[in-house]
Amino acid sequence: MAHFLLKLGVLAAVGGALFFAPAYDAHAAIDRTIAKANKRHTYIEYGTISGGESGAAFTLLNVRRIFSAKDKIERILLDLGDAYGKPLKGQVSYFQAAIEKENPRVVIDLSQMLASGVNEEAIKKSFKASPFVKEAKINFDPLDSTITIQLLLKKNMKLEAFMLPSKDKASRIAIDLKEKS
Repeated sequence: MAHFLLKLGVLAAVGGALFFAPAYDAHAAIDRTIAKANKRHTYIEYGTISGGESGAAFTLLNVRRIFSAKDKIERILLDLGDAYGKPLKGQVSYFQAAIEKENPRVVIDLSQMLASGVNEEAIKKSFKASPFVKEAKINFDPLDSTITIQLLLKKNMKLEAFMLPSKDKASRIAIDLKEKS
């Protein structure tokens, strides 16, 4: 019986009493997509895109942004480094990029990051002229080696995230923001 209940939710014993909490499928609340190794023009309006490889230490070398007025797309490029701060070649570190509807923002989590060449002042300066981002924040959590970048948007957007591994220069994570049609 306990095994069956565990499949339905969380079963816990506290002080001799048995408590049950129903499980909710997290996949129903958030759409999840796996990032591809090239641009596919597949945008999401909300949910999460994840990609890259885990199991090693990485660094964030730079955050750049490019705006294409013709295509009305803002591209954010995250240049990646290895554990020693040298350009990471041939692979992309593990990441998640989430876009929210209720509070228009993008949250980018970079896992297993030992260091960052980007600080709060640099990221704010980089996004100062952005047509889509009203405020940018960066946070480094040394306990779990995660860098979180928050982009507070001026309005609801669509997002595409993809990987740009390179053999010649630093591999990158690309995040494209596009206006909803």
